[in-house]
Amino acid sequence: MLSETESGEMELLREDEDMEQWTSVDGSKRSLQRKDGNDNLLPGAPGRGNLNSPTYNFLAALPTDSETLLKRISDDAEKNHGTGSGSTTGLD
Repeated sequence: MLSETESGEMELLREDEDMEQWTSVDGSKRSLQRKDGNDNLLPGAPGRGNLNSPTYNFLAALPTDSETLLKRISDDAEKNHGTGSGSTTGLD
């Protein structure tokens, strides 16, 4: 997998896509990732979720009004991919 650097160059992010990941449905435990035969608990507090790694409870708590939901997604994109975030993927 290739990824664009902040300078606009492409770098090899990873070659092997062999990975498994388990996330508890209720968010009570941290997610476990198995890669290259090694198990690692992913960072983050149990019980929470986010748009990139949602738990059932996180999804159930999202607003059902389309404009409010779009604003929530836009705010998250700005925070994680906007100016000053260091992200090279951009808001879209």
